[in-house]
Amino acid sequence: MTGLLYFLQQPWRWSLLEAPKLANGVSISLTDSNPLVAIIFKTLHPLTPWMEQSLGPYLALSYLMQPIAAVFALRGTGCRDIGSAVAIALLSVGIPHIVAEPAEQALTGHFVVLTAFGLYFRLVRHSQTPLRLLVALSILSIACLLIHPYLMLMVLAVFGAGVLTPLLRGQWPTAAASGCALGVTLLAIRLLARMIGLDAVQPNHVALYPLLLRDFLGPIVRLVPQWTWIPDSLPGVDAGVAYAGAGLIVMPAVLLLFAQVRSQLIAAIRNHGGLFLAVLALALGATQGHVIANWLRYFSLVHVADTIDQFRVSLRLIWPVLDLAMIACVRFAVFTRWRPWLLAFGVTVQLLDTERLRADARLALSWEATPFTTEQARFDARLDGATALQLEPMLACEPQLVWRYAQLAYLAARHNIAVNDAYFSRQPRAVSCPEQRAPDNLNDPTVTRNNGVVTVIDGAAF
Repeated sequence: MTGLLYFLQQPWRWSLLEAPKLANGVSISLTDSNPLVAIIFKTLHPLTPWMEQSLGPYLALSYLMQPIAAVFALRGTGCRDIGSAVAIALLSVGIPHIVAEPAEQALTGHFVVLTAFGLYFRLVRHSQTPLRLLVALSILSIACLLIHPYLMLMVLAVFGAGVLTPLLRGQWPTAAASGCALGVTLLAIRLLARMIGLDAVQPNHVALYPLLLRDFLGPIVRLVPQWTWIPDSLPGVDAGVAYAGAGLIVMPAVLLLFAQVRSQLIAAIRNHGGLFLAVLALALGATQGHVIANWLRYFSLVHVADTIDQFRVSLRLIWPVLDLAMIACVRFAVFTRWRPWLLAFGVTVQLLDTERLRADARLALSWEATPFTTEQARFDARLDGATALQLEPMLACEPQLVWRYAQLAYLAARHNIAVNDAYFSRQPRAVSCPEQRAPDNLNDPTVTRNNGVVTVIDGAAF
């Protein structure tokens, strides 16, 4: 919201997404501010001048489109059963990563990935390549760059599967047409990334984002005492974002007990080899190829290049794998006599398991709508008439101050004054940080004002 507020208050200018008063002119493409929505919102803002942010409408659209896109993806596989459509719609709203991160509102637009799956299945089912499907995949990939780079990488992987699968089947015209469309799309993305400033920042050190067994299995692992040695997460790892949900863990295990389901699964892997390779690549990207157990990294299977480093390889790249597992569960359930009971059981378990996540998301969103606390209002008053907010040390030097500094930067954005720092996920490698301070000084906050510049040290104020 901070990046959006700065963008909203500045006149239209070039470069389009640059916010001159934020972190010495950072592009809001680096602040998870959803540039596509920001541009639309700024265009419409003269009609709604009382609205400061577009979080509510975007979340509403995302949650509405999620089940619609899931049904679209399932129908792309050829399954048009009403009961299956209802099941996948309910499962899709119970996927943990859709509701677990309301603070990163751009990533709730995950329906674009399910839409990409639907386009892929339709693309590979035709003997001749419909141009409209390639155009749709191209536009979707480019638009995702303006929503969030993670979503773009997921959609591009599915697009790539649309090239590999026909190639492995020997369908040369389809593979050639899809390959040309993908090449043009990648070129357009490269040019657009340069225009919006996504390639203007030096790559940073990639954080350690391994895919941990306990993260994936989530609460279920706690039921098995022998597994308690597996830690919840490594220090600094974004834990929980790869959790599948109990329904999507139990349903595949039950379905694989049926011989016909196993044979259909093997046939599907052979028939959709490109898609299998694509999700495998995403899984490796999610883990960075690290083999980790009990907080120890034994070895790394891959070395992540700086070009991928730019997009911060993340556990979140496992999401399309979970989406595909959801589609497969519903699709393959039709090959059993127990389909209605299996689907009802899986949906019920999934929704019950993720109810707490949805409640936490509702609570987090309610916090966004609450008035200022006394401390926030007091600090907000101190910014009246100020010309700049100086945060020391920079967030890159002490990331544990992220939530406090994020609130301070947001208040600076409301006053439209310059701030020297911001929470954006692709900080440059070379950051000049002060020497480590003595522990006794960490809880000694200071707020000063001199010549209109308000200086905050150690995340003071509130």
